[in-house]
Amino acid sequence: MAHFLSAEGHSVSVVTRQTGKTLAREYINGITVTRISSSSSFFGKVAFVIKCSALLAGSARRLRIDAIHSVGTAALASSVLGSLNTRPILVTFPGLPAESIRSGDPQRVLKSRARRILRILAVFPRFVTVPTREVVAPVVELCGKRVVGRIRVIPNPIDVAMFSPSGREVTRESFPEILVVGGLRSRKGVSTLLQALPMVLPEFPNLRVTLVGGGSFGPALKSVIERLGIESSIRWTGEVSYDQLIDYYDRSDVVVVPSLAGGEAFGYVVAEAMCMKKPVIASATPGPMEIIRDAKCGLLFPPEDSRALAARILEVTRDERQRRLLGENGRRYAEGHFEPKRVMAEFESLYETAKRGSRRGSTLAGAEA
Repeated sequence: MAHFLSAEGHSVSVVTRQTGKTLAREYINGITVTRISSSSSFFGKVAFVIKCSALLAGSARRLRIDAIHSVGTAALASSVLGSLNTRPILVTFPGLPAESIRSGDPQRVLKSRARRILRILAVFPRFVTVPTREVVAPVVELCGKRVVGRIRVIPNPIDVAMFSPSGREVTRESFPEILVVGGLRSRKGVSTLLQALPMVLPEFPNLRVTLVGGGSFGPALKSVIERLGIESSIRWTGEVSYDQLIDYYDRSDVVVVPSLAGGEAFGYVVAEAMCMKKPVIASATPGPMEIIRDAKCGLLFPPEDSRALAARILEVTRDERQRRLLGENGRRYAEGHFEPKRVMAEFESLYETAKRGSRRGSTLAGAEA
């Protein structure tokens, strides 16, 4: 989004969390990217808010910022404190914030207090955006009814030109080729797919599952694979480049997104698979459920129901015509809804509305927790 906005003549600065060995400050294709060191813990987020607020306060005076677009609750807090309510703020909730607050983890008390704070912060944004309609209710539950009139549903952008099928003939070593993409964390539900495979293999013994992504859940998945005796059906790639990822999509027959309940508010993998004309089988979590039903690009199953997932895999694998139809539906829907310039135009409209009355240039700042 920053790249497309910059190409349209806006001056864009991005502030985000520093991870790994990335540079603290970088200039990328006309966009200034500042990365703030902090951890993902509660206290790390507090540190991010303090540092980011100070940075935004200085930038607001120096850059004549017209709008601040924050992503997530920590970034919203930074934006409010950093702007001192002198610049219009937009906030995007990319996930399901109310789910984490309802969970019973050790930080529940802290999250409950954070919820009260967020209800106060939610007074400040001119607009609140979410990627799917299914996220509206959790955001209202979290922020209070005062945000209802300011909520806009704008999908996440996907580079449909980059995620595009090659059309080349693929030499098949196995069938079906099932692809799973994403960090191998417990909430991604990969173990549900692994448990479904013994019910599919008798009919399709040459089936292969490719797992793309890294994560701390890897050792647990390996033990499940060994217990089920399906080692020969699994290929584990680790993290890959975008070019490699597109090639894996291209070679697959079906993409499975088996996330646990509440795990996906949008579903980037669903959208990427749609762009690649691949049928999607996804657990009925909010984002994928909405997109798949609207686009008619795949099949749904109840989260953690391996038997239902096996039935969906068999249904799609047996019917080549259905696979092709679902794939074509997905590509058509993605082009009409996820294309970056279309999404950018919706955000531009919000920026213009938010800063109406102030014509001192067009400088946008983004903060991301």
